[in-house]
Amino acid sequence: MDEQSKEASILAKWLAGELSEAELAKLQKEFDLPLLEKIVRATDELEFDVYDGNASWQKLKEKKDRLRQLRRRQRRKYLIAAAIAFVASLSVWLWLDQPVDHMVVRAGEQKQYTLPDGSTVFLNAGSELQLALGNWDSNRSMTMSGEGFFEVTPGRTFTVRASLGEIEVLGTSFNVLSRSSDQFFVRCYSGRVIVRYGTVQVVLEAGGMASLNAQGQLIDERFELESSGRSSWIDGLSKFNDATLGDVFAELERQYDITIHGAGLATRRYGGAFVHDDLAKALKMVCEPMNLRFSYINEKEIEISE
Repeated sequence: MDEQSKEASILAKWLAGELSEAELAKLQKEFDLPLLEKIVRATDELEFDVYDGNASWQKLKEKKDRLRQLRRRQRRKYLIAAAIAFVASLSVWLWLDQPVDHMVVRAGEQKQYTLPDGSTVFLNAGSELQLALGNWDSNRSMTMSGEGFFEVTPGRTFTVRASLGEIEVLGTSFNVLSRSSDQFFVRCYSGRVIVRYGTVQVVLEAGGMASLNAQGQLIDERFELESSGRSSWIDGLSKFNDATLGDVFAELERQYDITIHGAGLATRRYGGAFVHDDLAKALKMVCEPMNLRFSYINEKEIEISE
């Protein structure tokens, strides 16, 4: 066998994976194997006429056929993977383009959402809202904890369920506060609102407020409407009327994402307000009228005392 035939035979055995370690070491010295591998990859799609008469060349053809089939399968997998990725990304895009069905607002935040019917809800710090999108057109209902201000587009009945009661409207604006086992306030800013608490029901008009008294009874009273026509907290001011300092401190914690230590002060009553954009000013607005002092334990903890 001449030298050229020997080289061809060695290369064929290499492609077929039949070289011994010694033969492979010799081949690596005589040839640039990385370059040969690139050439094999580049010619993968070419067809060769292989004639009988040389078993090694036949094995070479079989090897290339196997490689070609393997690479076709790999390309098919890549195409399938790409299609799956495209569908997944499309699904994510479509999901993101839909109104959210579970809205969570953490401490130190306030957010505004547009509901599927065009109604708007502002959620205060430390609040959650959940609604079912599947049958929204025929059932505009949701559950809420925390505090939210709603501007409702006229249409079918619009229902908000809180832990202590239920609010039902057709088209109006109102504020709901429901945070604890005894904290439940509903204020109507426009239109009419039906508030249910157990078997008790009250109907509110603009300027009307329903709340729970100390005996756990739902009462109907009046409040002074803000000139903006919406709750003051949306515009950065939390207001209180004969609230416990415990509730006031809790709202400070939510608005500023801090912790307040005020032993023995929780039951004292407070009437006033504090701002949402300046912690030192907010603390003064609460403490000075009550003859209280405050100090910083660290940037996230405040001590309030007499």
